Formats: sequence, structure tokens, C-alpha cells
Amino acid sequence: PLLLAAAGAAAATARSPRSLSSLGTASWSVRNANGSVTADATVPGSVHVDLLRAGVLRHGDMLHGDNDVRYRWVALEQWTYTAKFDAHTELAAFDAGTHRHVLVFDGLDTTVRSVALNGAALKLYADGHYVDDHDDGADTGTQAPATAAASNQFVRYSANVDDALRASNVLEVHFESDAAAAA
Repeated sequence: PLLLAAAGAAAATARSPRSLSSLGTASWSVRNANGSVTADATVPGSVHVDLLRAGVLRHGDMLHGDNDVRYRWVALEQWTYTAKFDAHTELAAFDAGTHRHVLVFDGLDTTVRSVALNGAALKLYADGHYVDDHDDGADTGTQAPATAAASNQFVRYSANVDDALRASNVLEVHFESDAAAAA
């Protein structure tokens, strides 16, 4: 199942990081690639639970009876989680020249293909190393990636959002289908 753990925006200096906002309480939604299925979403959470809550999956728990077969289409879809949020006045007041604005993910399913804030692709970092589709554990440079894949669900990922953060924001986390990710 697709999983998105709470994301948060923080402003930090090299000496004293401060978490200023949790996006777990933001207004989240989930939609498939062609937009034919949309639902309110909860983060942290999973697409199956969100679709069950929304009544899209009408036969109950996916582990009941043959529901795993009925709901197989969910794993074959690409999904996008979207959060709309306003940056707190305190967060927006930080000078990007002396403070960094960082988006932190406390867990991302390994099928994440890209993350964008206000349409700008974000570079994901895990333990200070840039993560890309061909991650060998080394920092691969400064060029912005077309995709930013998560390779370990149990690692905290972060992205510098200095250039993308606005007073009103749209965060999109794009998940590849489970089947495509496994191929």
C-alpha cells in the first residue's frame, strides 16, 4: 500500500533547528493519475484506507474475502497526494539568506517518484545525501532531478524549499504504481 507519513516545514539555522509547522493536519487529498478517482486523505495514512473512508472501495476491508482481487486496481494506479497549506507568519518571516526552510518527511513509501512544492520539483535528501533514481549513496550534484525517489520507508527525507515556499502553498507527492515500482 502507498504510505505517506506526516510532512512538516521547518526553518533552521545551522545551530538551532526549529520545527514550525506540521502538515499532518493540513487539508490533504488523493487522486489517481487521470483524475477519475479523488478522495479526502489523512496523513500519515495509506491510499487504501483513504479510499475505504471515502466509499470508493465499497466491499469493506481489503483483507476480507476476495477483496484483495477486487481492489487490485488500486495497486496498478499512480496516485498523487496533495496538501494545500498557508505558511505561518513566523515561518514566512525568516530570511532565507540566514535561515533555511526545510520540508521534512518522517517516512515515504518507496514508490514515491517525485515531490513538488508550488510546481517546483524538490530534491530529496536522506542523511545529507541527494536521492535519485540511481542512488548509490553518494551526493550526485546540484542539478534538480526530474524525479526524486524514496528508497527506504524508514529514513527521514528532507528538501530545501527556500525558493518554492510561498504564503499559500500546494505540496504534491507523486507515487508510482506498486506494479511499476516492482518491475
